[in-house]
Amino acid sequence: MKPQLRVEGLEETLAILKTVEPDVIKEMRKEIRTIVTVSGAISAVKFSTPATAPLSGMVHSGPTKWGGVKSVTTRILSRTSAFKSGPKSVPLITISATGKDSLGFDYAELAGIRRRPPRARSKIRGTGLRGQQAGDGSIALNGQGDNFIAMLEERVGKRPGRFAYRAVFQKRQAIERGSQVVLDKYAARVNRKLK
Repeated sequence: MKPQLRVEGLEETLAILKTVEPDVIKEMRKEIRTIVTVSGAISAVKFSTPATAPLSGMVHSGPTKWGGVKSVTTRILSRTSAFKSGPKSVPLITISATGKDSLGFDYAELAGIRRRPPRARSKIRGTGLRGQQAGDGSIALNGQGDNFIAMLEERVGKRPGRFAYRAVFQKRQAIERGSQVVLDKYAARVNRKLK
């Protein structure tokens, strides 16, 4: 998703705020976090994530079992140090969701995002599993990931971001509008101080 809300001069504004009113950044973060909550983004993630496994193959007691969503966190301007590394986009708001007691939610949410071809063998070390090469502890990957992605596409949704991302994306305009109001308010406050 391309960001719709772009803020210019944020680094300079934050530096001024730290000097003129050191507590104001905390206030601003709190107000933006309230906007995210009021927009319904966090509750939408929890509501749109099923409590029961979307695929029968995720019902087991292993580390990749389905556990639903455990928590949804919001970070506001959490990486202001990123300004120091040069001119690039720094996220104003980061909303993250994690799975409960397992990796099932995380895998299902992101399945299908690939930046490189799949491995021929697993990175995770197995013990005595079929297809294992003698001595190295890995297992052969014969399309299990592709099958997992295909089943999720068929039953849940075509694109990665099937639960959390989709729920937050639907609330993005309310979050952007509210955040713009807060940013304008604090920009005016800084301008008054500098006059």
